[in-house]
Amino acid sequence: MALGHDFYVIFGACSDCNSIAAADLDETIFDRIERVKDKIAARGRKYTKIPDWDQSELDELSDFLREDVEKSLRLKESVLCRVNYYEGLEHIQDCCNLR
Repeated sequence: MALGHDFYVIFGACSDCNSIAAADLDETIFDRIERVKDKIAARGRKYTKIPDWDQSELDELSDFLREDVEKSLRLKESVLCRVNYYEGLEHIQDCCNLR
């Protein structure tokens, strides 16, 4: 896609987002962000559909199943965090605490 510009603005991104963005050009940085977010959301869709569990429900599960559910819940939070990445500094700081 030829945009008619002889310069590019470079923004920092993690290696995964950078690979998703690849060499494709977008009209604006916001279009690029939305395209990357859409791909992340599509890739993590199965995790975003996982229902939330409270601690009492988790306590009723066997150790193996509880660990599996907790892992899935962490992945859900990670996907949602990445999709909502540029919604504000407080949200970004919360995302950093997930790792």
